[in-house]
Amino acid sequence: QELVRKLKSLDWDAFREVNVIFGTYDVLAINLPTYAMEETSHPILLKFLNIPSTYILPQHVKSSILRFVKELMEDNLVDSFQLVEVADASSNRDRNLPFRVVVKGPPEDSDLALSYVMEVLEDNMQELVRMLKQLDWDIFVNVDMSIEQYNVIAIDAYDEMKETVHPVRLNFENVPSGYRLTPDDRASIVRSVKELLDDNLNEILELVEVADVERRNDRHLLGSRRLDTVSLPLHITVRSPADVSDFASSYVIKVLEEHKEELARKLRLFNWLAFNDVSLSADKYDSTFQD
Repeated sequence: QELVRKLKSLDWDAFREVNVIFGTYDVLAINLPTYAMEETSHPILLKFLNIPSTYILPQHVKSSILRFVKELMEDNLVDSFQLVEVADASSNRDRNLPFRVVVKGPPEDSDLALSYVMEVLEDNMQELVRMLKQLDWDIFVNVDMSIEQYNVIAIDAYDEMKETVHPVRLNFENVPSGYRLTPDDRASIVRSVKELLDDNLNEILELVEVADVERRNDRHLLGSRRLDTVSLPLHITVRSPADVSDFASSYVIKVLEEHKEELARKLRLFNWLAFNDVSLSADKYDSTFQD
C-alpha cells in the first residue's frame, strides 16, 4: 500500500486505480539476452476420429482450432519459451488438421521445445473437444482426437497430393461350410476396416474411402474352391503425396495384415456363429475382372 501511495503521488492520472501484485518469475527467461533466443518450428497433426466419413474441415473450423491453440500456447508455455506463431499447413480437402507451432527459446533447450508444445496440447485436449461440440454439435458429438508430430515432407507435399484406389481382398478362412457373407456382414466388415485404417495408417497416407465391391455372381467371392473360405473385395481409396502413391497399396495391405487379429475379434463380436474360428488374410486382386 505504501508503494501504491507513492505511485499515485508520482502520477495520479495514471495510477489512481492501480493494484500491485507480486510474484516469482523464471530467471532464465528474464535474463536471457534476446540475441541468444532460437526459433524452432514444430509440425503437428491433429487427427479427428468418430466424425462422418465424408466430412472435410471447413475454414471457419480450422481458424477456430488454430486460434484456440494459439491462446493455449500463449497462456501455458513455460516461461523460457515464447510463442512466435501457429500456422495452418492444411489443404482444402482435409479431415485432419496439420499445422506448425513456431516458438523461440534458449538454444540449449531447443530439443525440449516440442515436448513442451505437445504437453500443453495433450493437457487441454478435452477443452478443445468441448469447443468443437459448441461449434457444430451434429458433426463433433462423438469426436475423439489424437495429436502427434507430423512428417514435414507430407506437409510440404500437400499441393501434390494424389488420390489412388487400391483393390484389396479380405479372405476369411474357417467359416461354416457353404456360408456366404450377408449384407450386414459386409457392412460390418467395411466399417471395421475403415476404423482400423483411420487409426493405423501413417501420417503420409490419408484414408478417403473403403468401398464394398458388389459382384452379381456370388461364386467370385470365393477365395478358392473350398466352401469354408470366402472373400470380400474392397476398393480402398487413399490420398498421399504423388511420389509415394505407388507404395500405398502394399502399405494398406501391410496394415491390414498387422491388425488382422483385431479385425477378427470385432467380427466375432458381430457374428459369433459365422466368425468363431475365422482366420483372416489380405491381398491384392485383379480389379479389371467383372461379371
